Amino acid sequence: WSSDVCSSDLGGATAAVSLLTDYPGGVRKVISYPMHGQIDTGLIAMTAAMPRLVSIENDREAKFFARQAVAKTAITAMTNFDRVPRKRSQREVEDEGFV
Repeated sequence: WSSDVCSSDLGGATAAVSLLTDYPGGVRKVISYPMHGQIDTGLIAMTAAMPRLVSIENDREAKFFARQAVAKTAITAMTNFDRVPRKRSQREVEDEGFV
C-alpha cells in the first residue's frame, strides 16, 4: 500500500460518513450525528496509525498523516456530537424568509 492510496481511502471514508450522516448536508441520513462522532474518532486513529501500518513512518509523507490526525482531532474535540437540534416552527422559518 502506498501513502496516496491510504490517504485516498481515508478521505473517501470521511466523505462517505459525511454524506450518510443525519444532518444538513447529509444525503442519505442513515448515520446519527453522535455515531458520526464515534466514527470520526476511529478514522482519526486510523489516520494517525497509517504511516506505521504501511511502513512509511520515517518518510516525508508520514507528516501528512500526523498533521491530518491533529487537525481532525481538534475539529472533533470542538464539536458537540450530543447536541440535538431543535425543530423550528413554521412561523420561525417564515420569519426568516425561507418560505
